[in-house]
Amino acid sequence: MKYAILLLFVIQINFLKAQANIGASYAPGQATVVNAFSVPLAIRNEKRDDVIQGHPYYEEKEKLAIVYSHATKSSTRCLIRYNALRDQIEIFQNNAVHNMIKREDIKVEVEGEDYYYKIKEYEGDKMFFVLFNEGTNTLALRIEKRIKLGQKAVTNYDKDIPSRYAEKKQYYLIKKDSIFPIRLKKKDISPLLIDPSGKLKAKISSDKLKFKKEEDLIEIIDFYNTL
Repeated sequence: MKYAILLLFVIQINFLKAQANIGASYAPGQATVVNAFSVPLAIRNEKRDDVIQGHPYYEEKEKLAIVYSHATKSSTRCLIRYNALRDQIEIFQNNAVHNMIKREDIKVEVEGEDYYYKIKEYEGDKMFFVLFNEGTNTLALRIEKRIKLGQKAVTNYDKDIPSRYAEKKQYYLIKKDSIFPIRLKKKDISPLLIDPSGKLKAKISSDKLKFKKEEDLIEIIDFYNTL
């Protein structure tokens, strides 16, 4: 009889715990641990708008990524997608969407891609940047998406113009802790890549690299980091 009562007590405790977990609600920005590596995330439950043409993301679909936390010396592998409308990296887990908390020690390496994400403080705000180089100098990109509102047809001869996501890109050169907005033009970038030895100039000339091409600029900066 004692064993039966004890078993019933354990089952009831577990049931109450499960109910508490299911019923728990988290406001945006509130931390919770959702994986074995204790990477802090915030749960977000929002209804998505399917009427707007396009999507608010940088990636076309979810991507596998490894999330590193320098502070906790831990890492985890998960599905992610960068929401450029809200400046959030979303993590997809157990049929739920989680927002990553913006901490500068976290690095997100996207598998199969030549870029990674880092949080940087810029103009007083913490923002996600897409980074392309490892080292002291790196080419970085900020993607912003906005909703461009559509318009109803005025006459029977007109057509409705649907709302859509409009994308804006801004490149930066990050030098240690300094962030410089740039255009993919030689006159913007050359003054930031001081080359007293002339080795960088020779590399650009011999390989016919162009500052206006993203892939060429990544190669230029990779070489510059070796000098």
